[in-house]
Formats: sequence, structure tokens, C-alpha cells
Amino acid sequence: MFGRISHFNKLNKSVFSITVTAVYESTLSHFTPGAVTIIRLIDGSTHICAICSDPYNRRQYELLPLLAPARAEAFKVNSEITLTRPRNPFPLLHCKQLLLIAHGRGIAQLLTMARERARLRMPFELHYLSDRHTQGLFSEELAALADAPDAGLYVYDGSARPDLFAPEYVLGGFDQHKHVYVSGDHDFVWQTIMAGGRLGWRASHVHSSEPAAMAVPDQQPAGDEKSLPGRRAGLSA
Repeated sequence: MFGRISHFNKLNKSVFSITVTAVYESTLSHFTPGAVTIIRLIDGSTHICAICSDPYNRRQYELLPLLAPARAEAFKVNSEITLTRPRNPFPLLHCKQLLLIAHGRGIAQLLTMARERARLRMPFELHYLSDRHTQGLFSEELAALADAPDAGLYVYDGSARPDLFAPEYVLGGFDQHKHVYVSGDHDFVWQTIMAGGRLGWRASHVHSSEPAAMAVPDQQPAGDEKSLPGRRAGLSA
């Protein structure tokens, strides 16, 4: 699949996205919330990108590189790129209750899931731990989601205190019949999955941006429910 970079979007000091439009075809490939694609730039470098745009607008993608590129200058506006067909490591289930947990750039994949739940007026809860590179990322989009019916949003500023978010606090306070989606760097995903295993979450209800991370440890009784250390999006701490 071929595309052209039409815009370079600076999201904060460290993170950017690109807008890609179709070349030779009228539309780009269909994708589902949470999907990724691999792009090849004119310099030959390849990058795994989250597709964080509206799945119902196939005239363009907004792509956010999930690993910090060595050179942002390589993403030249008006240059042609190649893209793999979108792949989704953890397709969104239309279940009654949904818990979304994101860290860093992993918010790009879960944001599309949260938007879809809000569009369908289905309940969800999103917990987002930023880091020093992603502080303030998608702040307007998150604030808009806070107004969705039956939506719970908690934002944790991990730029100075990465220990603000403890997965046991979040997972321990929820019915284990819910489904949880986890996205972020390798260590964060594994720590969250391991915490779920210790609390008795079933592997079939834990969905990860890293499919190989589904080996949930032996189940153990859950501890006491604890209060959430984050803050509601849009509200003071």
C-alpha cells in the first residue's frame, strides 16, 4: 500500500505524528481501533506506527511512531511511503464493561478504542500514565472523552513520579469479569499483566499490545480494594 505524508504534526516537544493520504487509490485500507502499520520511508528506514485517526475516515491516517525515531527529519512532507496493511494485536471486543490502561505512547492505540466506546455509548474506564516524553499528549482529546456517558478517565503524571500508578490499585478494584486492554512499553505491559495474574484475572480477559505477553501467572486471591492514586481528567488532583 502506498501513501504520501501530507502533514507533520508536532504534538509536544518529543512526540509527533504524520498525516498520510492515499496514493494511486482513493482510500487507504480498513482498520480497527488499536491497529498498527509498518511504514518505510524514502531513506529506507522502517517504523511501527499506531493508527490514531478515525477508522471511518479512510482517506487519511494519522500515524504516531511507537518508538522514538532517530531522525524526525526523515519524515518529509510530500514524500511517498509504503505501508503494510493494518494489523491489530488486540482487537476491541464489544463487551459490557471495559478497562483501558496505557503508558507513554501506548495511549495512541487505546485512545482510538476509547473513542469507539464513546461513539457507541458503551461504558469504559481509561487510566493513562504519561512519562517525561508524553506529558500532555492528546490532552484535548482526553478532555473531550471525559464528557462521554459512562466514561471514567484517570490521568497520572509520571514525568517526575513514575510510581504514581500501581496496577494492583486499579485492577484490584474491578470485577474480574470485565476485559482489560493494556498498551505501552514492554516493562509496563508485563508488570500490569503480572499484577493481573496475582489478583486472579483470567488470561482470556487480559488483552495486550504485545500478544506474546499473555502468559498470566498462577492466580492468587485478590487483596483489599485500594483507592485510585490518579486524578479525574480535567479535575484538580
